[in-house]
Amino acid sequence: MNLRKNIAEAIRQAELEDSKEHLPILRLVNTAIIDRDNRAREEGIIEGVSDRIVFEVLVKLLEQKTKNCKAYEEHGDNDLANKERVEIRLLEDILPTKLTIRETIEAVDWTIKQLKATGVRDKGRVMATLKENYNWGQMDFKLAHTRVVEKLC
Repeated sequence: MNLRKNIAEAIRQAELEDSKEHLPILRLVNTAIIDRDNRAREEGIIEGVSDRIVFEVLVKLLEQKTKNCKAYEEHGDNDLANKERVEIRLLEDILPTKLTIRETIEAVDWTIKQLKATGVRDKGRVMATLKENYNWGQMDFKLAHTRVVEKLC
């Protein structure tokens, strides 16, 4: 899954539907990513920021929208709170679905089996394969690492 492609597709869809609710937040997200890309290029990273940074931008924006929603609710401004809720749902739809603990353990076990990993020397290869197959935010890599160590060491 490529978050940039998901966002670009969501923008295209919102433009086709002339969505007054979704288009502003999607453009805000896109602008934040472009800003991070520009800063990365200034630092010499030619290809722009990774999916992990895009994920972090989305999470930060989601946290900000959640705070705004609570503040509007506390002040009795239901219209603005509802607008924030719509934007929160949209951001949650864009973000990758997080695997459950059980799904993470099953993915680790399956990867170990597929790679025929047998010892501590295979730990890096297993983790690299997991990171290649799962986006940031989709899998809890701390849990995955713990499971890899349990199984291989």
